[in-house]
Amino acid sequence: QTLNFNMSNKSSDGIISILDKDPASSDFLISILWAAAANYKHDTLLKPFPPNYVKDQHKDVNLLVKDISSIPSISDIVQRRKPLNASSRDVLEWTLRERRWSLSYQPISTFNLIQSLTGNSSYKMKPQHVLEVVYSEDAAKKFEQLESLHGKIHAYHGTRVENLHSILHSGLLGHMNKVCLYCVCTGRQVECSP
Repeated sequence: QTLNFNMSNKSSDGIISILDKDPASSDFLISILWAAAANYKHDTLLKPFPPNYVKDQHKDVNLLVKDISSIPSISDIVQRRKPLNASSRDVLEWTLRERRWSLSYQPISTFNLIQSLTGNSSYKMKPQHVLEVVYSEDAAKKFEQLESLHGKIHAYHGTRVENLHSILHSGLLGHMNKVCLYCVCTGRQVECSP
């Protein structure tokens, strides 16, 4: 099931409806926002940054972490055991807002398809969760055009959880990676693990 984060107002009912449709994907988005905000490298990891936490060009990361940490569990929100305060509602609304992509929680058996596309990996770990990034129609068309020109490969990409917020919103940007900067200077290549 694909989760479409489309919020027309700040009502708690709208947020509850979104959380109820796909709690795992919603929890993932909230968790990666927290991981980026709570990390000491938050300046580079929190892109985009929630605009409600910028005052006079100062990003209030401490308040953001506090507000994310105060969000009740998704089951408590959906079952209305704990009410949403205004700051929790604002963080959730920004995190679950509509964008060029959405997340789709997939059955674990989907990993078999992924392995058939990538070949056997050099390690035997299996994921506990599979989330698919589903792009908007316009973004998918652009990708298909680029694929027709350049082809497509399937590979694994490992990263720390605090990087996922930026990667989902901005993509894999090699110029923001110290390893890639080193590789450009030395002419070395970064290779994906098989």
